[in-house]
Amino acid sequence: MYGNFQPHVRDYDRRSAPASTIGGAPSSWAATNEFNFGKDMMFDSLGCAELMWSTERSSLQELSQRVQKMMPGIKRGAFAQ
Repeated sequence: MYGNFQPHVRDYDRRSAPASTIGGAPSSWAATNEFNFGKDMMFDSLGCAELMWSTERSSLQELSQRVQKMMPGIKRGAFAQ
């Protein structure tokens, strides 16, 4: 399992090929509150999810644009209750 996982792991497909690779976990070294997570962790979290669960590999620019577009809906869904 990769720790401090980020969406721009070099040669991820080859490095994750062994059956012993079971996942990855983005890390935050700040308080896990709405501000810090939104500012620092959404890009890594959503980018890592793409690496783990999709064969699609977005460029960092494409990923950034996708995350920015998704943020209003994520915030509404997470804090609507």
